[in-house]
Amino acid sequence: MGPPTTGPCPLDGSDVAEVVAAFDYRGAVAAAVRAAKLEACPGAWAPLGHALADAVVAHGPATPDLVTAVPVPHRRRRRRGFDHAALLGAAVAGDLGRPFRHLLAVDGRAPDRGAGGAGTTVAGMVPLGPVAGHVLLVDDVVTTGATVRAAAAALVAAGASRVTVATVARAGGHRT
Repeated sequence: MGPPTTGPCPLDGSDVAEVVAAFDYRGAVAAAVRAAKLEACPGAWAPLGHALADAVVAHGPATPDLVTAVPVPHRRRRRRGFDHAALLGAAVAGDLGRPFRHLLAVDGRAPDRGAGGAGTTVAGMVPLGPVAGHVLLVDDVVTTGATVRAAAAALVAAGASRVTVATVARAGGHRT
């Protein structure tokens, strides 16, 4: 894991209480994450999840009540044949001894989310029901933060008291 980033974090002022990242998104880590997603390697997500759970424990945020993952749009899940975020989240939840639940869906009317940068749209997140307590929101990579901002806002609107983001890798100016 790289050193904490200084300066403004794109998640400041959002519903994200804190961010835990196992690694910086570069080099071998970036190559592994891209290969696991784009080359349809579902077996790669459990080891990445175990590394992420170790980072969560080392970071020491308050113990979450449950773990969820950023929802993967249906089109991407069908194309890959699996839900990489759910595989990652389930591995983290198992290591932490917490339940894993699907708490969010991508709004079916919204376009598929992109990187969140200029010219892209982040799909709306829809809670699947009421949420209570501290939620650990798992995602593979946080780049601009737009996706986890939207997911955290939906979780808080559904009743979550706190949202901590846990990501395998961070890119850009996100503090951990």
